[in-house]
Amino acid sequence: MAAPVGGGDEGCEDGPEGVDEVLEAVWEMIRVVHQIAARLPQAEAQATRVASLRSQGFSYGEIIGSAPRPLLMQIATMDLEEIAAAGTRLRRIGARALRDEGLTVDQIAKEFGVSRQRVSRLLRADPDTSGPHWRKVVEVGETLGQV
Repeated sequence: MAAPVGGGDEGCEDGPEGVDEVLEAVWEMIRVVHQIAARLPQAEAQATRVASLRSQGFSYGEIIGSAPRPLLMQIATMDLEEIAAAGTRLRRIGARALRDEGLTVDQIAKEFGVSRQRVSRLLRADPDTSGPHWRKVVEVGETLGQV
């Protein structure tokens, strides 16, 4: 069967229980991207503030000490960890779905642009485990008032 072309709903079927985990992971990735985009003005304001104060001769220590929270570094850390967690889940679930459809580990590796060893790890991993960095995402989210 040929892959559907275009952005419509053709070819999108729910799994056996009415839930398509791959599509859920895709939409979770999109949700994370929207959250990151929503924080962009705050990050830009922080960057502008740092540049302005630095041009006035303030040290980075003075700038950071008086900066409103979250700091630009905290925003960047949270953004990177959220996108990594969502991407990891999408890769794990996607690899499983492709394997269930009969693709070999080598074929999945080629499609994902990773080694076959990486695909093997993806297939063995729990798709709902976000990794140890998730605690940090929650901590930074609490700082932002988003958790």
